[in-house]
Amino acid sequence: MIRFRLPEYTLRINKCQQQSISACRVSPPGIWSDVQAILVQLTLLEGIVTMDAQPRVQCGFFLPNTSFHHAPAKIMSVSLSAVAEDIDRLITLDINRRGVIQVLHEAARKQTGRPLVLAAADTLASCCTPRSVVLMASGWPDRPWVTPEIGELDGPPGAALLARSLHRVLGIVPFFLIEKGLLPAMRATARSAGFSVLPPDQALSAFDSEAPIHAASVLEFPSGTARAIAESERLIATYRPAAVIAIEKGSANRKGIIHNARGQDTTASMAKVDELVRVARRAGIASIGIGDGGNEIGMGMIADTNSAYLSDKLAN
Repeated sequence: MIRFRLPEYTLRINKCQQQSISACRVSPPGIWSDVQAILVQLTLLEGIVTMDAQPRVQCGFFLPNTSFHHAPAKIMSVSLSAVAEDIDRLITLDINRRGVIQVLHEAARKQTGRPLVLAAADTLASCCTPRSVVLMASGWPDRPWVTPEIGELDGPPGAALLARSLHRVLGIVPFFLIEKGLLPAMRATARSAGFSVLPPDQALSAFDSEAPIHAASVLEFPSGTARAIAESERLIATYRPAAVIAIEKGSANRKGIIHNARGQDTTASMAKVDELVRVARRAGIASIGIGDGGNEIGMGMIADTNSAYLSDKLAN
């Protein structure tokens, strides 16, 4: 059992063991429970959330200490918006004292006009249906000049846990996208979250099976721009995903360069997921970016803050 203790209420998630996830049937009961379940899962992610979609849900919340997937939802004196505000504060704690995340959160919060996790949860609950594909890009080659097989540790586990939550609550089939050198690590991470890792068509067939297999697919996404554009168009045309989510994924600046937090150029080794987001937006598909440093996909939403604040920090 994972438990988050927040003011006035307790949110709980039943933690299935890897071998017992098959007992967690997908039967989404309604929009309120969907949004709350996703909100709870987002507490496991460190960073701010940006999104490209219009919200449609206002508020709703369950009585404390009840399972989040039981309908009907009960409206409490504490609104869902208030819960989301607390979750926003929780996941933007500056534990490592980088002095960045709260500045970025404030700027993004002004753009959305409401808690960032609520906007993201609302978007996902509104656009995802059982069997819909969600493309989830993660992975950051950390020292590619040493080996392409070393990556940051925060993105892939967050992606796997969020995928598991969306699979259980909304019935989505996650396709993880990552660099070639990080494929083995992403496969192992997806399996540790309870997924069977299969090719895309088999993962979709698994959902339709009379004896369901909780499946995901892990795919290489190209680091070359031309190939990334072609692969983006193929994925969108073939699978028509409900959403694209980038978690701790490097994004190019105005000059087309992807920097890490130390200001080093990591452009050549990074999968060009920027191109996937562009293709998805043109197709009217919702996109969500999660990051904590200002150099990730989604942070273009607060580009002015990035330019002013991060340039200053790098200079000093």
